Amino acid sequence: MEATSFSEENSSQVMEQILSAVVYLHKHGFIHRDLKPENIIFETKEVNSKVKVIDFGTSCSYEKGNKLKKKLGTPYYIAPEVLKRNYDEKCDVWSSGVIMYILLCGYPPFNGPNDKVIFQRVTEGKFIFPEEDWSGISKQAKDMIKRMLCFDTTKRITASECLQHEWFKMKLQVVESKNSGKVMNNLKNFRSEFKFQKAVLLYIISFFDIKEEKDELYKTFKQLDLDGDGQLTHDELMIGYGKTMGEEDAKKEVDRIFKTIDVNGTGAIDFTEFLLATVNHKKLLSQERMTAVFKMFDKDGSGTIDKDEIKEFFSMSEAGNDEFVNDLITEVDKNGDGEISFQEFKDMMIKIISKV
Repeated sequence: MEATSFSEENSSQVMEQILSAVVYLHKHGFIHRDLKPENIIFETKEVNSKVKVIDFGTSCSYEKGNKLKKKLGTPYYIAPEVLKRNYDEKCDVWSSGVIMYILLCGYPPFNGPNDKVIFQRVTEGKFIFPEEDWSGISKQAKDMIKRMLCFDTTKRITASECLQHEWFKMKLQVVESKNSGKVMNNLKNFRSEFKFQKAVLLYIISFFDIKEEKDELYKTFKQLDLDGDGQLTHDELMIGYGKTMGEEDAKKEVDRIFKTIDVNGTGAIDFTEFLLATVNHKKLLSQERMTAVFKMFDKDGSGTIDKDEIKEFFSMSEAGNDEFVNDLITEVDKNGDGEISFQEFKDMMIKIISKV
Protein backbone atom coordinates (compact mmCIF):
# COMPACT_ATOMS: atom_id res chain seq x y z
CA MET A 1 0.00 0.00 0.00
CA GLU A 2 1.43 3.39 -1.01
CA ALA A 3 0.10 6.67 0.39
CA THR A 4 1.42 9.97 1.74
CA SER A 5 -1.33 10.03 4.36
CA PHE A 6 -4.37 7.95 5.30
CA SER A 7 -8.01 8.80 5.83
CA GLU A 8 -9.14 8.86 9.45
CA GLU A 9 -11.10 5.67 8.94
CA ASN A 10 -8.10 3.82 7.51
CA SER A 11 -5.80 5.34 10.12
CA SER A 12 -8.06 4.15 12.93
CA GLN A 13 -8.05 0.62 11.52
CA VAL A 14 -4.24 0.62 11.35
CA MET A 15 -3.75 2.23 14.78
CA GLU A 16 -6.19 -0.17 16.43
CA GLN A 17 -4.10 -3.10 15.23
CA ILE A 18 -0.79 -1.49 16.19
CA LEU A 19 -2.04 -0.62 19.66
CA SER A 20 -3.54 -4.09 20.11
CA ALA A 21 -0.09 -5.53 19.41
CA VAL A 22 1.49 -3.07 21.87
CA VAL A 23 -1.05 -3.96 24.57
CA TYR A 24 -0.34 -7.64 23.99
CA LEU A 25 3.41 -7.04 24.36
CA HIS A 26 3.03 -4.94 27.50
CA LYS A 27 0.66 -7.41 29.13
CA HIS A 28 3.29 -10.11 28.64
CA GLY A 29 6.10 -7.97 30.03
CA PHE A 30 7.82 -6.78 26.83
CA ILE A 31 8.61 -3.38 25.30
CA HIS A 32 9.24 -3.03 21.56
CA ARG A 33 11.41 0.14 21.76
CA ASP A 34 11.57 0.78 18.01
CA LEU A 35 8.04 1.26 16.72
CA LYS A 36 8.06 3.08 13.38
CA PRO A 37 6.33 2.75 9.99
CA GLU A 38 9.18 0.58 8.67
CA ASN A 39 8.32 -1.97 11.36
CA ILE A 40 4.62 -2.02 10.48
CA ILE A 41 3.93 -4.19 7.44
CA PHE A 42 0.72 -4.75 5.48
CA GLU A 43 -0.30 -8.29 4.57
CA THR A 44 -1.52 -7.19 1.14
CA LYS A 45 -1.72 -4.04 -1.01
CA GLU A 46 -5.45 -3.72 -0.35
CA VAL A 47 -6.74 -0.57 1.39
CA ASN A 48 -8.15 -2.53 4.35
CA SER A 49 -5.21 -4.92 4.66
CA LYS A 50 -4.32 -6.27 8.10
CA VAL A 51 -1.01 -5.06 9.53
CA LYS A 52 1.71 -6.75 11.55
CA VAL A 53 4.29 -5.32 13.94
CA ILE A 54 7.74 -6.74 13.14
CA ASP A 55 11.45 -6.44 14.06
CA PHE A 56 11.83 -7.23 17.74
CA GLY A 57 15.61 -6.87 17.67
CA THR A 58 15.60 -4.05 20.21
CA SER A 59 12.69 -5.32 22.31
CA CYS A 60 13.23 -6.44 25.87
CA SER A 61 11.42 -7.77 28.90
CA TYR A 62 10.68 -5.43 31.77
CA GLU A 63 9.19 -5.41 35.24
CA LYS A 64 6.43 -2.95 36.09
CA GLY A 65 7.82 0.00 38.01
CA ASN A 66 11.40 -0.45 36.86
CA LYS A 67 13.07 2.09 34.57
CA LEU A 68 15.27 1.23 31.59
CA LYS A 69 18.45 3.13 30.75
CA LYS A 70 19.65 1.97 27.33
CA LYS A 71 19.18 4.56 24.59
CA LEU A 72 17.51 2.80 21.64
CA GLY A 73 15.13 3.84 18.90
CA THR A 74 14.92 5.89 15.71
CA PRO A 75 14.91 9.69 15.29
CA TYR A 76 11.37 11.06 14.76
CA TYR A 77 9.85 8.20 16.82
CA ILE A 78 12.04 8.02 19.93
CA ALA A 79 10.43 9.21 23.17
CA PRO A 80 12.04 12.07 25.15
CA GLU A 81 12.45 9.91 28.25
CA VAL A 82 14.46 7.39 26.19
CA LEU A 83 16.86 10.18 25.22
CA LYS A 84 17.16 10.91 28.96
CA ARG A 85 17.78 7.19 29.59
CA ASN A 86 14.99 6.83 32.12
CA TYR A 87 11.92 5.15 30.62
CA ASP A 88 9.36 2.35 30.77
CA GLU A 89 6.78 0.75 28.46
CA LYS A 90 5.10 4.10 27.75
CA CYS A 91 7.89 4.89 25.28
CA ASP A 92 5.98 2.59 22.89
CA VAL A 93 2.87 4.75 23.32
CA TRP A 94 4.86 7.86 22.35
CA SER A 95 6.22 6.12 19.23
CA SER A 96 2.71 4.96 18.34
CA GLY A 97 1.49 8.54 18.70
CA VAL A 98 4.14 9.71 16.24
CA ILE A 99 3.04 7.00 13.79
CA MET A 100 -0.59 8.11 14.14
CA TYR A 101 0.38 11.74 13.51
CA ILE A 102 2.23 10.73 10.33
CA LEU A 103 -0.63 8.54 9.11
CA LEU A 104 -3.00 11.49 9.29
CA CYS A 105 -0.85 14.21 7.73
CA GLY A 106 2.14 12.56 6.03
CA TYR A 107 4.99 14.09 8.07
CA PRO A 108 6.33 13.72 11.65
CA PRO A 109 5.47 16.05 14.56
CA PHE A 110 9.15 16.46 15.45
CA ASN A 111 11.12 17.26 12.29
CA GLY A 112 14.49 18.73 11.46
CA PRO A 113 17.42 18.79 9.00
CA ASN A 114 19.50 16.35 11.08
CA ASP A 115 19.31 13.99 14.05
CA LYS A 116 20.66 16.59 16.48
CA VAL A 117 17.85 19.02 15.70
CA ILE A 118 15.23 16.25 15.74
CA PHE A 119 16.41 15.01 19.14
CA GLN A 120 16.33 18.59 20.47
CA ARG A 121 12.72 19.03 19.35
CA VAL A 122 11.75 15.64 20.77
CA THR A 123 13.37 16.61 24.08
CA GLU A 124 11.31 19.82 24.12
CA GLY A 125 8.19 17.77 23.32
CA LYS A 126 6.31 20.63 21.63
CA PHE A 127 4.30 20.05 18.45
CA ILE A 128 1.39 21.63 16.59
CA PHE A 129 -1.41 20.70 14.19
CA PRO A 130 -0.94 23.05 11.20
CA GLU A 131 -4.36 24.24 10.08
CA GLU A 132 -3.69 23.64 6.39
CA ASP A 133 -3.16 19.92 7.01
CA TRP A 134 -5.32 19.27 10.07
CA SER A 135 -8.49 21.28 9.50
CA GLY A 136 -10.33 18.19 8.28
CA ILE A 137 -9.14 15.92 11.10
CA SER A 138 -11.49 15.28 14.02
CA LYS A 139 -10.92 16.79 17.46
CA GLN A 140 -11.01 13.24 18.84
CA ALA A 141 -7.98 12.23 16.74
CA LYS A 142 -6.06 15.32 17.86
CA ASP A 143 -6.97 14.68 21.49
CA MET A 144 -5.72 11.10 21.31
CA ILE A 145 -2.41 12.23 19.79
CA LYS A 146 -2.01 14.85 22.52
CA ARG A 147 -2.54 12.19 25.17
CA MET A 148 -0.08 9.80 23.50
CA LEU A 149 2.55 12.50 23.00
CA CYS A 150 2.16 13.84 26.53
CA PHE A 151 5.63 14.83 27.71
CA ASP A 152 4.85 13.89 31.32
CA THR A 153 4.89 10.08 31.33
CA THR A 154 2.78 9.94 34.49
CA LYS A 155 -0.01 11.68 32.56
CA ARG A 156 0.54 9.89 29.25
CA ILE A 157 -2.15 7.31 28.57
CA THR A 158 -1.32 3.63 28.38
CA ALA A 159 -1.73 1.50 25.25
CA SER A 160 -4.83 -0.10 26.80
CA GLU A 161 -6.35 3.31 27.50
CA CYS A 162 -5.66 4.32 23.90
CA LEU A 163 -7.91 1.50 22.67
CA GLN A 164 -10.73 2.83 24.85
CA HIS A 165 -10.39 6.39 23.51
CA GLU A 166 -13.45 7.99 21.94
CA TRP A 167 -11.64 8.24 18.59
CA PHE A 168 -12.08 4.52 18.07
CA LYS A 169 -15.71 4.72 19.19
CA MET A 170 -16.41 7.10 16.29
CA LYS A 171 -15.99 4.22 13.85
CA LEU A 172 -18.88 2.14 12.66
CA GLN A 173 -19.22 -0.96 14.78
CA VAL A 174 -17.29 -3.97 13.52
CA VAL A 175 -19.35 -5.61 10.81
CA GLU A 176 -20.89 -8.68 12.35
CA SER A 177 -19.79 -11.86 10.72
CA LYS A 178 -22.63 -13.66 9.00
CA ASN A 179 -21.11 -16.89 10.31
CA SER A 180 -20.56 -15.79 13.92
CA GLY A 181 -23.01 -18.36 15.29
CA LYS A 182 -21.30 -21.16 13.41
CA VAL A 183 -17.87 -19.92 14.49
CA MET A 184 -18.90 -19.88 18.16
CA ASN A 185 -20.28 -23.39 17.75
CA ASN A 186 -17.02 -24.59 16.18
CA LEU A 187 -15.08 -23.09 19.08
CA LYS A 188 -17.34 -24.84 21.57
CA ASN A 189 -17.13 -28.20 19.80
CA PHE A 190 -13.41 -28.24 19.06
CA ARG A 191 -11.58 -31.29 20.42
CA SER A 192 -7.97 -32.28 19.98
CA GLU A 193 -6.59 -35.40 21.63
CA PHE A 194 -3.03 -35.13 20.25
CA LYS A 195 -0.38 -32.53 21.11
CA PHE A 196 1.25 -33.20 17.73
CA GLN A 197 -2.07 -32.61 16.00
CA LYS A 198 -2.37 -29.11 17.53
CA ALA A 199 1.24 -28.30 16.67
CA VAL A 200 0.69 -29.22 13.01
CA LEU A 201 -2.56 -27.24 12.85
CA LEU A 202 -0.85 -24.16 14.27
CA TYR A 203 1.91 -24.50 11.70
CA ILE A 204 -0.54 -24.73 8.79
CA ILE A 205 -2.55 -21.77 10.10
CA SER A 206 0.59 -19.67 10.51
CA PHE A 207 2.38 -20.44 7.25
CA PHE A 208 -0.23 -21.43 4.64
CA ASP A 209 -2.41 -18.93 2.80
CA ILE A 210 -5.93 -18.94 4.28
CA LYS A 211 -6.36 -15.16 4.21
CA GLU A 212 -10.02 -15.07 3.17
CA GLU A 213 -11.13 -17.35 5.99
CA LYS A 214 -8.89 -15.54 8.50
CA ASP A 215 -10.50 -12.21 7.59
CA GLU A 216 -13.99 -13.58 8.19
CA LEU A 217 -13.07 -15.25 11.48
CA TYR A 218 -11.35 -12.05 12.62
CA LYS A 219 -14.74 -10.30 12.62
CA THR A 220 -16.08 -12.72 15.23
CA PHE A 221 -12.83 -12.50 17.21
CA LYS A 222 -13.13 -8.70 17.35
CA GLN A 223 -16.75 -8.95 18.53
CA LEU A 224 -15.60 -11.10 21.44
CA ASP A 225 -12.45 -9.07 22.19
CA LEU A 226 -14.23 -6.35 24.14
CA ASP A 227 -11.14 -4.42 25.26
CA GLY A 228 -9.42 -4.74 21.86
CA ASP A 229 -6.15 -6.08 23.26
CA GLY A 230 -5.82 -8.88 20.71
CA GLN A 231 -6.67 -11.74 23.05
CA LEU A 232 -9.76 -13.28 24.58
CA THR A 233 -10.02 -13.58 28.33
CA HIS A 234 -12.16 -16.02 30.28
CA ASP A 235 -14.61 -13.21 31.10
CA GLU A 236 -14.92 -12.11 27.46
CA LEU A 237 -15.78 -15.63 26.32
CA MET A 238 -18.23 -15.96 29.22
CA ILE A 239 -20.03 -12.86 27.92
CA GLY A 240 -20.05 -14.29 24.40
CA TYR A 241 -21.49 -17.67 25.38
CA GLY A 242 -23.71 -16.16 28.07
CA LYS A 243 -25.88 -14.77 25.27
CA THR A 244 -26.97 -18.26 24.23
CA MET A 245 -26.69 -20.43 27.36
CA GLY A 246 -26.93 -20.27 31.13
CA GLU A 247 -24.03 -19.08 33.26
CA GLU A 248 -23.17 -22.55 34.61
CA ASP A 249 -23.13 -24.14 31.15
CA ALA A 250 -21.18 -21.19 29.72
CA LYS A 251 -18.53 -21.50 32.44
CA LYS A 252 -18.20 -25.23 31.81
CA GLU A 253 -17.68 -24.66 28.09
CA VAL A 254 -15.28 -21.76 28.51
CA ASP A 255 -13.18 -23.71 31.04
CA ARG A 256 -12.94 -26.58 28.55
CA ILE A 257 -12.09 -24.26 25.66
CA PHE A 258 -9.23 -22.71 27.61
CA LYS A 259 -7.90 -26.11 28.62
CA THR A 260 -7.98 -27.24 24.99
CA ILE A 261 -6.68 -24.28 22.99
CA ASP A 262 -4.71 -22.00 25.31
CA VAL A 263 -1.61 -23.64 23.84
CA ASN A 264 0.97 -21.21 25.25
CA GLY A 265 -0.61 -21.19 28.71
CA THR A 266 -1.00 -17.41 28.99
CA GLY A 267 -4.49 -17.51 30.48
CA ALA A 268 -5.87 -15.84 27.35
CA ILE A 269 -6.61 -16.95 23.79
CA ASP A 270 -4.84 -15.07 20.99
CA PHE A 271 -6.07 -14.97 17.40
CA THR A 272 -3.85 -17.82 16.24
CA GLU A 273 -5.20 -20.08 18.99
CA PHE A 274 -8.72 -18.95 18.12
CA LEU A 275 -8.10 -19.97 14.51
CA LEU A 276 -6.90 -23.37 15.70
CA ALA A 277 -10.42 -24.22 16.80
CA THR A 278 -12.58 -22.27 14.36
CA VAL A 279 -11.09 -22.72 10.87
CA ASN A 280 -12.76 -25.08 8.43
CA HIS A 281 -10.66 -28.15 9.27
CA LYS A 282 -12.02 -30.19 6.39
CA LYS A 283 -10.90 -27.53 3.92
CA LEU A 284 -7.66 -26.84 5.78
CA LEU A 285 -6.59 -30.49 5.90
CA SER A 286 -6.78 -31.33 2.23
CA GLN A 287 -4.85 -34.34 0.97
CA GLU A 288 -2.49 -32.02 -0.90
CA ARG A 289 -1.77 -29.89 2.17
CA MET A 290 -1.24 -32.86 4.48
CA THR A 291 1.18 -34.38 1.96
CA ALA A 292 3.09 -31.08 1.71
CA VAL A 293 3.39 -30.73 5.51
CA PHE A 294 4.45 -34.36 5.94
CA LYS A 295 7.25 -33.85 3.39
CA MET A 296 8.40 -30.79 5.32
CA PHE A 297 8.89 -33.01 8.37
CA ASP A 298 10.35 -35.93 6.41
CA LYS A 299 13.68 -34.27 5.55
CA ASP A 300 15.45 -37.44 4.40
CA GLY A 301 12.52 -38.61 2.26
CA SER A 302 12.33 -41.95 4.05
CA GLY A 303 8.54 -41.94 4.17
CA THR A 304 8.50 -41.69 7.97
CA ILE A 305 9.05 -38.95 10.57
CA ASP A 306 11.51 -39.71 13.35
CA LYS A 307 12.38 -37.94 16.59
CA ASP A 308 15.26 -35.92 15.15
CA GLU A 309 13.13 -34.65 12.26
CA ILE A 310 10.45 -33.42 14.67
CA LYS A 311 13.06 -31.65 16.78
CA GLU A 312 14.62 -30.06 13.71
CA PHE A 313 11.25 -28.93 12.35
CA PHE A 314 10.26 -27.20 15.57
CA SER A 315 13.83 -25.94 16.22
CA MET A 316 14.11 -27.80 19.50
CA SER A 317 17.50 -28.02 21.19
CA GLU A 318 19.35 -31.29 20.91
CA ALA A 319 19.91 -31.48 24.64
CA GLY A 320 16.32 -31.12 25.76
CA ASN A 321 12.79 -32.02 24.74
CA ASP A 322 13.53 -35.74 24.17
CA GLU A 323 10.78 -36.82 26.52
CA PHE A 324 8.31 -34.37 24.98
CA VAL A 325 9.09 -35.53 21.42
CA ASN A 326 8.87 -39.18 22.44
CA ASP A 327 5.41 -38.47 23.85
CA LEU A 328 4.37 -36.85 20.55
CA ILE A 329 5.46 -39.91 18.60
CA THR A 330 3.92 -42.40 21.02
CA GLU A 331 0.52 -40.70 20.68
CA VAL A 332 0.48 -41.29 16.93
CA ASP A 333 2.75 -44.31 16.38
CA LYS A 334 0.20 -47.13 16.12
CA ASN A 335 2.60 -49.91 15.08
CA GLY A 336 5.16 -49.04 17.75
CA ASP A 337 8.19 -48.71 15.46
CA GLY A 338 9.21 -45.36 16.98
CA GLU A 339 8.42 -43.37 13.83
CA ILE A 340 5.36 -41.80 12.21
CA SER A 341 4.35 -43.01 8.77
CA PHE A 342 2.28 -40.88 6.40
CA GLN A 343 -0.77 -43.05 7.07
CA GLU A 344 -0.38 -42.57 10.83
CA PHE A 345 0.11 -38.84 10.30
CA LYS A 346 -2.95 -38.66 8.06
CA ASP A 347 -5.12 -40.71 10.45
CA MET A 348 -4.16 -38.36 13.31
CA MET A 349 -5.06 -35.22 11.36
CA ILE A 350 -8.32 -36.59 9.90
CA LYS A 351 -9.61 -37.38 13.39
CA ILE A 352 -9.97 -33.70 14.09
CA ILE A 353 -12.45 -33.32 11.22
CA SER A 354 -14.85 -35.85 12.67
CA LYS A 355 -14.79 -34.15 16.09
CA VAL A 356 -15.91 -30.70 14.92
